[in-house]
Amino acid sequence: MVHFGNDSLYSYIAQRSSNLRCLRLAMCYPLTGNGFVSAVMKLSFLEELDISQGYTQLDLKAIGHSCPLLKTFKLNRPSFSRFVKYDAG
Repeated sequence: MVHFGNDSLYSYIAQRSSNLRCLRLAMCYPLTGNGFVSAVMKLSFLEELDISQGYTQLDLKAIGHSCPLLKTFKLNRPSFSRFVKYDAG
């Protein structure tokens, strides 16, 4: 999905597509980091996640725990370390 969606839409999709294996999002600015993580937590069969721009903060640890089958995770954002929440410990 490109330039489309918001927290409510992604929550709706996640609730009805729990067997989703691949998700690619680009420039979905109305979506918040918390809304995105809440939706992804319902996608335990996700194998590929590709995120390109549009997120201010992502909890990578929560995504990793919620998606045990995740094989590919792409995060494409200039200087993303300022926008990504992670816990190295």
